Amino acid sequence: MKRLITIKSIEYFCWLLPLATVVAGAVCIMFVPDKIPCMWNLNGEIVEYTDSKILLLILPICSLFYALLRLALPKLDPKRGNYVRFAETYYKMVALFSMICSFIWVVYVISAFNPSSVSVSIFFKVCVALFVGYVGNKLPKVKDNSFAGIVNPWTVADHDVWYKTHRIGGRIYVAASVVLLLLSFINVIGTNIAYVCLIIAIIMTPHIYAARLYYDITRLKMHKSAEECTEKKEV
Repeated sequence: MKRLITIKSIEYFCWLLPLATVVAGAVCIMFVPDKIPCMWNLNGEIVEYTDSKILLLILPICSLFYALLRLALPKLDPKRGNYVRFAETYYKMVALFSMICSFIWVVYVISAFNPSSVSVSIFFKVCVALFVGYVGNKLPKVKDNSFAGIVNPWTVADHDVWYKTHRIGGRIYVAASVVLLLLSFINVIGTNIAYVCLIIAIIMTPHIYAARLYYDITRLKMHKSAEECTEKKEV
């Protein structure tokens, strides 16, 4: 049975959705107020307003640029051959990011007419939690490359470090996404600080793990090489 959703269709979706949002933004600016909410604190309170024309066009344009950039990067990567091995995963992650940007745009449009109708704080937190969980689920499938995944000097330099870091990183992301999702609906003192700290922790932890693993593997290789040299001299 032929697949209904192909990699090519996902690739088209990645840039067609933000393009459609740009067109919708051009139409919406004729109907929304001149000033609309653009920034909320973590408690969902509006702290700043901005020109509706700028906000409702800038976000989808940036999303479109990001999607096109992500679609072009595999062609520029020296390890471009590896993208074939996880093409569906790669394009699905780009598509998910485009969807989240479009959802955020919809929230801005709704808040333009009725600022109190949407719990923006909860919406953003839930979006971040779901995105982190989805990326974590897909990370182990990401093959060596220079632009997607947990990319740093240590994972790029060693295949084993890449493989192990993405497996561990995926588990960290998925576990953290559950906690982030729970924190999204809890409104007590310290919850927002815990949310931000957890985001920082899940970003930093895989990189720290990769660096430590790389130097451990390097020391082990040097030790084995020294032992081999000693054995040759003895012979």
